[in-house]
Amino acid sequence: KFGLKEAALTLPSGARASLHFEPKNTYFTVRLDKPIAESTLDDLRGGIAKHKEEIQEQLLKASKNSELPEAREVKEYAMKEIFVPQTLEEIVEIAKKDDVVPFTVSGK
Repeated sequence: KFGLKEAALTLPSGARASLHFEPKNTYFTVRLDKPIAESTLDDLRGGIAKHKEEIQEQLLKASKNSELPEAREVKEYAMKEIFVPQTLEEIVEIAKKDDVVPFTVSGK
């Protein structure tokens, strides 16, 4: 399970907005084509990217409560990058301990 923790967004004016989430409230299950031990970080990022509609929905919902008026007016964010913990071992340890692995996205 992976849960959105933070989104670093660039608004149309170039201003930056940071949205914060509780990963245990924003998680989804990532299905991989092979066992985790044989997977790469790119495989995990690709699995998360398959949920881009859900992530987009969470970003738009959270931006409606932003302190920045411009962020509240945005209708769509394009995900640029997905950031996960540094190593597969770290991801497995977090998953065993907390059940949900946090990730961060950037976009505009």
